[in-house]
Amino acid sequence: MPSNSISSFLEDKNGKIWIGFENDGLTRISFSSDGNILAEKTYGVKQGLISTKILSLANDYEENIWIGTY
Repeated sequence: MPSNSISSFLEDKNGKIWIGFENDGLTRISFSSDGNILAEKTYGVKQGLISTKILSLANDYEENIWIGTY
């Protein structure tokens, strides 16, 4: 993970963990059925975020993930 400045946290319907950081973007962690980490991916400006300063995470009734940045 990029840093220890976590600003938000979300678990989606598939059990993936999304962690927003104050200055380091967004990280998604996927797990295997036995709980081991399968993959970790970090998102920033190069991956389409408008900013790497994540304020909030939410999902809607269609399971879209909304990312609040500043």
